[in-house]
Amino acid sequence: MAADTKNQVAEANWVAYQRARDSGHDDWLDDAKKCDRFVLGEQWEDKDRAKLEAEGRPVLTINEVLKVVNAFLGKQSQQRADIVFKPARDASDDTAEALTRLTEQILDHNKYEFVEKEVFEDGIVIDRGYFDLRLDFSDNIMGDIKVAALDPYEVLPDPDAKSYDPSTWNQVMTTRWMTLDDIEAHYGKNKRKEVASVAAGNNAFGEDSVRYEGTRTFGADEYESQQYTAEVHDRTVRAVRVLERQFKRLKTIRYFIDNEIGDMKPIPDELPDERAEAIARATGLSIIRRVGHKIRWVTTADNVVLHDSWSPYRTFTVIPYFPFFRKGKTSGVVKQLLSPQEQFNKMESQMLHIVNTTANSGWIYEEGSLLNMTTEELEERGAETGLVMAVKRGSDRPEKIMANQIPTGLDRLASRAQANVAGIAGVEGLVGQPSREVSGVALDQLESRGLIQVEVPFDALKRTRALVAAKMLELIQDFYTETRIVRVTVGNGYNDQNNELVINGLDAAGQITNDVTLGEYDVVVSSRPARDNYEDAQFSYALQMREAGVMIPDDVVIRHSPLDDKDAIADRVAGLQGVAPPTEEEIQLQAQQMALQIKTTELEASKLEAEVAELQARAASQFAKAQQLQGDAQIAAMQLAMQSKEKLVDLQAKLQMFYDNLENKLQLAQIHSQNKRDVTLMQESTKHSMKELDVIAKSVMPQQRAK
Repeated sequence: MAADTKNQVAEANWVAYQRARDSGHDDWLDDAKKCDRFVLGEQWEDKDRAKLEAEGRPVLTINEVLKVVNAFLGKQSQQRADIVFKPARDASDDTAEALTRLTEQILDHNKYEFVEKEVFEDGIVIDRGYFDLRLDFSDNIMGDIKVAALDPYEVLPDPDAKSYDPSTWNQVMTTRWMTLDDIEAHYGKNKRKEVASVAAGNNAFGEDSVRYEGTRTFGADEYESQQYTAEVHDRTVRAVRVLERQFKRLKTIRYFIDNEIGDMKPIPDELPDERAEAIARATGLSIIRRVGHKIRWVTTADNVVLHDSWSPYRTFTVIPYFPFFRKGKTSGVVKQLLSPQEQFNKMESQMLHIVNTTANSGWIYEEGSLLNMTTEELEERGAETGLVMAVKRGSDRPEKIMANQIPTGLDRLASRAQANVAGIAGVEGLVGQPSREVSGVALDQLESRGLIQVEVPFDALKRTRALVAAKMLELIQDFYTETRIVRVTVGNGYNDQNNELVINGLDAAGQITNDVTLGEYDVVVSSRPARDNYEDAQFSYALQMREAGVMIPDDVVIRHSPLDDKDAIADRVAGLQGVAPPTEEEIQLQAQQMALQIKTTELEASKLEAEVAELQARAASQFAKAQQLQGDAQIAAMQLAMQSKEKLVDLQAKLQMFYDNLENKLQLAQIHSQNKRDVTLMQESTKHSMKELDVIAKSVMPQQRAK
């Protein structure tokens, strides 16, 4: 890239920054910093505080704003993100389930609940919060999805944006001050030299671009700007503003087309045309070219280009959270509470000042009439309890000056200001103190109404969660292309199981299983209670259902209890009640015993069959000989043949008994198998009961929390 082109790129980045900064970002910064101060309890202007303190007046800060912010944060901490993917087109239920589990693993790995809390708090307090989702290669050479919270002060959204969804924005920019050492660590020694050379010369963009070390003079800012520096070579660069800008640019984009389903997949820019065509021929795909928007990524430090290339991502890495969004204007909760909070502080301070003045409102006395104190002592001790004052005989007694009375209605104004803080935020049912005559039903209605009024910021949070899930799906499908094995936790806090999940793997038939790179999926975003609340609610619902007559097994109730070693206890109870599934060793032993018994019976039956066959042959031979004999010899032969016949009948009956015994054993084996199936069905019923409890918890928990 030529030097002139680099300068043009850096200048374009700086112009874009100036436009975003001057289009309302600086004004928002002033408001945001004020909101931050109010939450931290710094609610008085310095000049007002100094004036009141000089007059001896109290300066009270009763932080009602913090109470409101804590109410929102407390409600958010009870709602955890629950992201589920559903197959939409050319996708399977198994792959959708794998995507759901993989997403849970990524969120857990990034400690998403804490990151979301930080972003949510930024939105509530200073109107704007931002996630950043990109690939991180610090721990895995293949890259892991990194979810981080950005400092809203450093993010400049598109000044022309009119939609909440960043996919409709034209650009988004982040800016931060970096030292020369930081620039060298991130971008190399050569870039450091370029930045140092530009910053030390006269070609820098201005004091908002470079900060210098210098001796502070009266009235100067913390960082002395370059026009106040006497000599160029004396300047020491303290920090340089680094601009990271992602913006859309029209470009001809190549796509792989699946001719059967019409699915389009962008071709990476670094893949040559010859290689792309070879892949298309080998896989039966087609290639088309279309003009569309692609993300350009440019990073500059003053007049130096640190990075300039096409973004590896299809969309912006920045995901916003705005509690209230209206035609490009954002608002949080604290901004609306500044005026009533200031009014409340002033009312309370004024009332305290009036009360203080009643204790020592002043005295009127005849000059020289005091015997035991001077005028100065009277001024200092005039409000003491048990004060003894001696006056000259014949002199008028000192007279206390009537103190100013609290103006009528001033206390009501203070109460109204306090009520306005909770009322504007919509949390009067959550943080207010009801009067004693309020009934329980009325209190429940008040809290429910408060929950309804604060749902708008949480609806915005749900929308942001959907944007985060869509961005994660994009990153998974674009970069999780190789076979990966991850450990996922299955469960909601009770009886959790760690399972292996294989994505993009090959089965025995050579087919790819859980191919997360293909297909389209719908994102379903909901919330579930926090784990501690969830477990308590599950146990409570299980007991309530048993009291109502629902036959929930004992081991299921135990698994939802807060007992230590509850799984071991539940397994033991199930074993005592005869509903526990047999172990693998027991199943193998029973099968071996049954096979041995059947084999023994078969051998005995075979032996009897041989004896029966021998007797049949002997009886037939004896009957044949008897027919050839005459007289007594024939009678004796017939008797012998009949004896053999009788013995044959006995053996045949015994053989039939063995056959019946064998059939009984087979029936017993079938009954054992049926019992095993019954145990399996009972386990499935137990799981179904758990799922029913999950459904009940998700539907009833908000009402229970409201009560």
